[in-house]
Amino acid sequence: MVNMCPVCGYGMDDPPEDYNICPSCGTEFGLHDAHTSIAELRAAWLRSGAHWWSPVDPQPQGWDPYLQLDNLMAARSV
Repeated sequence: MVNMCPVCGYGMDDPPEDYNICPSCGTEFGLHDAHTSIAELRAAWLRSGAHWWSPVDPQPQGWDPYLQLDNLMAARSV
């Protein structure tokens, strides 16, 4: 099952909770989102250039952070 990161829309293996970290935006759920809203985390990621965060998980071929984010926003509007 794919779990969509609420910050950047990346399909994570584990749910966005319990200190899991999104390899795309680097949000650590349960830590970064404890006192910062999802919208603020998203804005910070975008301001920093929306780069692939993980030094361990390789960036998927053809990865497009803006298309990923568009898909997240489209899914939320349904």
